[in-house]
Amino acid sequence: MEACHGRLFGAWRAVIGAPLNEGVIVTAHDDAGSWEEYRRGEDPHTREGITQIASALLTPSVRPVEGASVTQEGVYAHRWFQIRPGSWPEFVRLSEEGWWPSVERDGANVQGLWLALSGAMEGHALLITRYDSMAHWEDLRYATPEAQSRLTDSARQAMARRAELTVGSVVRIMRPLRRMG
Repeated sequence: MEACHGRLFGAWRAVIGAPLNEGVIVTAHDDAGSWEEYRRGEDPHTREGITQIASALLTPSVRPVEGASVTQEGVYAHRWFQIRPGSWPEFVRLSEEGWWPSVERDGANVQGLWLALSGAMEGHALLITRYDSMAHWEDLRYATPEAQSRLTDSARQAMARRAELTVGSVVRIMRPLRRMG
């Protein structure tokens, strides 16, 4: 991958929401040309045990910060949002300023938010968030009155507005393939 000017951001295996033999690899590249060069090596017939590869070119929002990578154990929610056309800037702002402060105060760690520029998920947003455990992830669904009471008004408003901008979403819970740090 270094020959393509890319580096590994993270690699995960499915736990919930995807087949157990499914994995996700996120790489960071200097530019789209580097990513295209990296993709030339994606022929599944040349890799033992791999039967299918799907790729998407993603552009980051305010996260991940440059040079970041997955470094902690835990569970990682990979949530794909189908968002309304033209809503990306507002979706990012609502996430960064309204929603993320609440979930991070409660111990989650937003790894990154990307917009898919090509591939089957073009126009969708990918949010990857780390939680200590499945119980931690469940608690931060804010489904109980006790959990709801921890939310600020701005977080509630941001969550409601993001829901208005979201056409649909799906989440897959993943674990790192190995400790990355």
